[in-house]
Amino acid sequence: MHVATVPNNLFCPHSDIEAEFFKSLVSCPKEQLKKRRTSISPVALNIYIPCDANSTYPELVSREIELIQPVFRYQPLVKFWLRNRPLQGMNRGELTELVFLSNSYFNPRNKKACEYGFEYTLTDITAEKLALMKGLHFDCFRLTINAAIPPHKQQFTSILTTASDFHFGEWHCCLQVNQADPDTLDHWLTELIRYQPAIIELQGLQTMEGAATLSQLSRRMSSQHYQLLADRFFIIQGHKLLQLRQSEALQYTPWGMARDSLIDWVGIGLGALGKFGDGYYQNTDSIHDYRQALDEKHLPVHCTGLFPAHQPQNLPPWQLVNQLLCFHRVHMTSCDLTIKLCPELAKLFKEALSVGWLTRESDYLVLTTLGLDHLRYFCDSLQACRCNGH
Repeated sequence: MHVATVPNNLFCPHSDIEAEFFKSLVSCPKEQLKKRRTSISPVALNIYIPCDANSTYPELVSREIELIQPVFRYQPLVKFWLRNRPLQGMNRGELTELVFLSNSYFNPRNKKACEYGFEYTLTDITAEKLALMKGLHFDCFRLTINAAIPPHKQQFTSILTTASDFHFGEWHCCLQVNQADPDTLDHWLTELIRYQPAIIELQGLQTMEGAATLSQLSRRMSSQHYQLLADRFFIIQGHKLLQLRQSEALQYTPWGMARDSLIDWVGIGLGALGKFGDGYYQNTDSIHDYRQALDEKHLPVHCTGLFPAHQPQNLPPWQLVNQLLCFHRVHMTSCDLTIKLCPELAKLFKEALSVGWLTRESDYLVLTTLGLDHLRYFCDSLQACRCNGH
């Protein structure tokens, strides 16, 4: 398989976790993603709905769904998420029609086993909108909060109280902490623990001034029955993601942590990010180009990328990063040959061992407390390695 050997700078991230993935992608022809194997593996569906969507947007999204669904008609749908600002960008009738259309074209073989989720902010929510989503069988939501503003200055308590009346299966909270101060973050964590979200994500922790270290936060949250995954997710005790980590069946994705058997992620809508097999794609964020592509019966894909090609016996650096983020360790047998084949990687691991970021335990190189505090820097260094296509 031939791909370019220069980084792909055309992807536009919606979040810092997406930006991390785009660092290592290299350009590939759009046709490369179409040459995918026939598969009956599970599929996820993410529909992106901006807050300022115009009146023609629902119809355009429906046309894209109709265009792409034949590729995935035989794959069981296991995740269905409305991303960005669906409750702000579409009205009741539009959301209802979109959900029914999606369910008719994609194949949730077991609706009870399929995760139906939606994203929103504190300003998007009313009791009527929550009732609508519950009526459409959504069982999970992700609430994004600006953590620079203290809880008592936002409608946090009243909204969570209202949401609890509808008995959603679980909820996630994404705290945007890059502009927060340590005291306000501490206040937010105290408040959140009272309401027991399944997942607390700290977005922007690396750029927050005066932030506690990751190991300090991990100790604090562990005492409240939350365990750290990757470098930002605190997962409540007993959650299925922790079970997947225990069985080493976990992957780190631009959409968070997920089961590693979930290979295809369909992205629908303006600027939507998706994944076919090993390749990523992103739709155009121009409404004009989006409409024109659909008028011509083409998928509105703006750019595509793959992780750099590698020798079959050689584990690529991005897979080492995945191991570090999912399990906070790497298996020595999986990385020995990779390190031997790449002097730059060998130097990075040697330095990590010498400064105490990693330690040898049985068949693994395991992150230490000090290594946890430098996890993002170490992962960035691995991704920037020249044997990763740079």
